[in-house]
Amino acid sequence: MTIYGCLLTTPTINVYYEINFHIQNRNSKAALAMLKEHPLQSRFYDGDGLTHLHIAVSKGLTDVAIYLMKQGCNVNFADCEGNTALTLAMQNLPFERDTECIYYLLYYGGNLAQKNKEGLNALGIFAERNLFRKKNIHHALLLAIKSCKLSDIKIAELLHDAKWPISAVLDIQKPNVISIMEEMDDNARRRILPSQTMSSFNTPRSQYRRPQRH
Repeated sequence: MTIYGCLLTTPTINVYYEINFHIQNRNSKAALAMLKEHPLQSRFYDGDGLTHLHIAVSKGLTDVAIYLMKQGCNVNFADCEGNTALTLAMQNLPFERDTECIYYLLYYGGNLAQKNKEGLNALGIFAERNLFRKKNIHHALLLAIKSCKLSDIKIAELLHDAKWPISAVLDIQKPNVISIMEEMDDNARRRILPSQTMSSFNTPRSQYRRPQRH
């Protein structure tokens, strides 16, 4: 096991796996008790790049996930598959108190644009799973996008790349973003239109000859 590249002692590794065991078995009380006793554990990850935050989010243990974030763990740390806690949260929706978990991940700096090895970020997974019915999380994502420091063009590119329909972006209250996305959609449609070749039943008029009188 490593802690940002540093080797750990056997006792510390044992503690990691004991905490891991409690989280895997959804025993929040035992996991929190050990995390409070061993605060540095919030920064550790195993050979697969999994932190306690990754596992807590995967198991839907929002109270453990929130505690780890408050302890200063890196919310954008990616495992060997390129997944952050935020992309894992999107993959595992719905779970108990999922809205609260997503809010905290965004509050502590969860990167919406960071992609995993499948080329999907949190926004892309949300759209791919068609989770727009999760109104509170949908609103939280739009709020995070609206308050970010990206230009309107970059926001439009981010949402378009994640395959968000324009209807799901209207509440962002950024008219330029909507206009840019509409233009992107128009350009995409033009690229996939079939070539306007004429079939054998559509012979050009120039190929017909007017009958001549004899």
